[in-house]
Amino acid sequence: MLDWLKNKKHFIIYLVGVLFLSTGLSYAYFVATSSVSGDGSFAQATTATVASEGVLADGNINVSEIDIYPGHKTISSIRVTGRGSNIPLIYHVIFNGTNTFETDINYKVYKTTSNISASYTCNKEQSVVDGAIRYYESCTGTNIDELGEVIASGTINKGESKTTLISDEILLTTENGNVVYYYVEIEYPNNDESQNSDMDSVLSGSITVEESSNEYVNPNILFTASTTAGSNNWYKSVNITTNITTHTGNYEVLYCTTTSSSCTPNTTPTISNNSFNVNLSNNKSSQRICVKVTDEYNQVTEGCSDAYNVDNANPSTSVTLASSTSGSNGWYKAASIKATGSDSHSGVTSIQYCTTTSSSCTPNTNSSGSSATVTLNSNASGQRVCARAIDKAGNTGSTSCSSAYSVDKTNPTISITSTSVTDSSITVNVSASDSHSGIYQYKFSSNNGSSYTTVTSSSGSYSYTFENLNDDTTYTIAVQAVDRAGNTSSKVTRSVTTEKKLLRNQIIALNYAGFYVIKNNGTIWELTNNNYSWSQIRGITDAAAITASGYGLFVIKNDGTVWTNSGSDNVESWSQINGITDAVAISCTSFGVVLVVKSDGTIWMNTNDNENWSLITGFTDAVFVSATIDGLAAVKSDGTVWSSNDSQNWYQEEITDVISVSADTRGLAALKSDGTVWSSSDSLDWYQEEIDNVVSVSNIILGTAGFVKNDGTVWTNSSSGWEQLPNINVFN
Repeated sequence: MLDWLKNKKHFIIYLVGVLFLSTGLSYAYFVATSSVSGDGSFAQATTATVASEGVLADGNINVSEIDIYPGHKTISSIRVTGRGSNIPLIYHVIFNGTNTFETDINYKVYKTTSNISASYTCNKEQSVVDGAIRYYESCTGTNIDELGEVIASGTINKGESKTTLISDEILLTTENGNVVYYYVEIEYPNNDESQNSDMDSVLSGSITVEESSNEYVNPNILFTASTTAGSNNWYKSVNITTNITTHTGNYEVLYCTTTSSSCTPNTTPTISNNSFNVNLSNNKSSQRICVKVTDEYNQVTEGCSDAYNVDNANPSTSVTLASSTSGSNGWYKAASIKATGSDSHSGVTSIQYCTTTSSSCTPNTNSSGSSATVTLNSNASGQRVCARAIDKAGNTGSTSCSSAYSVDKTNPTISITSTSVTDSSITVNVSASDSHSGIYQYKFSSNNGSSYTTVTSSSGSYSYTFENLNDDTTYTIAVQAVDRAGNTSSKVTRSVTTEKKLLRNQIIALNYAGFYVIKNNGTIWELTNNNYSWSQIRGITDAAAITASGYGLFVIKNDGTVWTNSGSDNVESWSQINGITDAVAISCTSFGVVLVVKSDGTIWMNTNDNENWSLITGFTDAVFVSATIDGLAAVKSDGTVWSSNDSQNWYQEEITDVISVSADTRGLAALKSDGTVWSSSDSLDWYQEEIDNVVSVSNIILGTAGFVKNDGTVWTNSSSGWEQLPNINVFN
């Protein structure tokens, strides 16, 4: 170690002259002067830590001047070299030695990276103060400004053997040696007062380096995260705060964001209070930030935060028709709605949905996965599905609703409540119901559903009549109901038999005893000439056709058999004329000859009220027959009228559209299908009678006949005109 020695010679000068000011001891000022030069020797630090990195300090102080005065300055340098592998070392620059000065010795420390030739030149000065001579030095520095700013200053006090000039200096070692220079300026201050107590004082010692007990702290990175929790290990927001600690507080920072395990930091953050914040954006993968901190001694620390899954964006939902079976009238027989969620980040984990007949609803049914298919049930109103998606982070999207769909996949029901028949028609009454779209149509079939007639009606009941049916025939009636969606009920069937065809145009008869009618319930009633009171002729309750002669009444029952009360004094004593079981029309002469038309259109005659019937040949397709004064008149199914005088040769009358015919000695009376009655006396000229709406004409006696109108009233012609017979209505 090199010693720094300062020798001082102190002396007192007394001056006499200014007695009025003061008397006594005067002040003496002096300065110790020295210069420093390097001699090339080295002083190696003795601590192991520093020595292991090869820190060398060299320099010396050589006192070359004997006398120094207050105000004297000198400057010396020490070179510090650090060799190693880029490791910062911490050390103190210290003064070790002896100081016996009463006046504190000032020092200043400069630091450079190059050797600068700096020095002070001091000149001795004197002045008289209060009658005393003051000695001091005035010093001028060379290249002092090139040393830069003072990095440390202080005093070396009396009695201190060790003074730390600057503490915790840091030097980054390099393989070739990193060199810094410390320049220490020593000043014996001019305190502008007596410093005689410093005479014979000594400042001796050395300047070197010493290891610091403080360890160098490499940059430290601490990550903390402020989060808004979601679900399924996802977060709705993550703000990562990076806190940085370095040894000196001077550093550079770069960061990057990545979905991998690491990345190369390339973005400079805004630092505040040794920290910065990064908000992680939404991403379908987990993210982290990586940070690189480089301090002023090129010590680098890198680190990455934990990875976070972030998604704060709500998913979207689309609601569409997935599948359907079209019905009719804007209805569907089946419809399924599919709700599909979409999310670009965490992904959709479930769908919530609801079904409503309103414009919207709050989804409350959960379905796992990114989509849900909802099958609409039958409903009387249009339905829609409203849905919203939920992603893995727990974000819930807005509710979207489908269009409204009217769905009815339930078949209606139908039942046959009653039926009624005639010989050519069946009337079926049905009742149907449908709880959703409602009844729209009815389907009716008389052939067990081989073909249907469809009628449109929204009523819950309907009555339909099958017309132009065959008489005495069993039909399998089938009915179905169709709702507005097009759903068809199960087929409901019922076997119904039409009545045996009887000519309803033969329900009134006449003889000399009075008028006879068949009421709608098949009973026979009589009006005698004595009064206008009608009475029932009992014994038959299912009469279908009637004619009369002077011998009695002849009746066809509904089953086609022929009955008579002729030959009996009791009008309610009836006997069957056997041999005929399918008669549809009947006539008789005043002599008791009976004529019938069978259902096959043939005409048969009986003269003895027995079962011996004879066929009148040469005529078929008959629907009605009447005996004339000299023969027969018959009506065919095509409405033509034919006459014969010998029951073999037939000629056509000049009239058509006839359903029945009656005859007497004066000619023929024909009932047309339009309800009008026509008469002819010569079979050539026909004229219309003044009566209409007729459904049945009796046999004629001396130009008088009975007539039944379609309102059930009974009429007759007389010399005074047309007369309604009172107290009777055959249809009530």
